[in-house]
Amino acid sequence: MVGLLSSVVGYALYGVVTEGWMLYAVIAATGLGFVVLPAAQGLISNAVPIDEQGAIQGALTSLLSLTAIVGPILATALFGYFTAPAQPVPVPGVPFFFGAFLMLLASILALRAFRTIPGC
Repeated sequence: MVGLLSSVVGYALYGVVTEGWMLYAVIAATGLGFVVLPAAQGLISNAVPIDEQGAIQGALTSLLSLTAIVGPILATALFGYFTAPAQPVPVPGVPFFFGAFLMLLASILALRAFRTIPGC
């Protein structure tokens, strides 16, 4: 949960960065967000029987591949819309704000899931 919430804060901060050095500060401050994927894979792996490990890891990898395709397309569309000349106030950080929103949703879903897992 700490990693997920760190990612929420990190994405929100990426959206307001205006100088290059700020990126390094955000990365250093929100580094725990990078442990989310391995931790989630471990929890999911422990939740399925041993004979389904390959299937679940394959499904997770497929989802990651899908997000690697859809994510940049969606982020580019959001960036293009919110930085268009017709916008009265351009907001170039919107793709990161949307990422923060998605990570917040993931945090809520993870919290609900953790309540059903014994020992979490």
